[in-house]
Amino acid sequence: LTYFKDTRLFSTLVSILSLFVTQKWECVIYWYIFGFCRLLLGLVFVLTGLRLVFACLCFVLGLVFVLTGLRLVFACLCLF
Repeated sequence: LTYFKDTRLFSTLVSILSLFVTQKWECVIYWYIFGFCRLLLGLVFVLTGLRLVFACLCFVLGLVFVLTGLRLVFACLCLF
């Protein structure tokens, strides 16, 4: 039940952060990569009980990278 609450929170954060992205193609690529990474890493964090920590980390890092225009760099770092 808590996982679904975290998923709704994440979806809301994605919607808010997407307002800062101006180029549509880059937005699509970025969020697909980020979403894929979020699913993989999210599984690990859900299993270890660190959902809130991961959600906060994603929000802060995502906001910083989106606002500074380093969306692709963040997506690549997310893959490692």
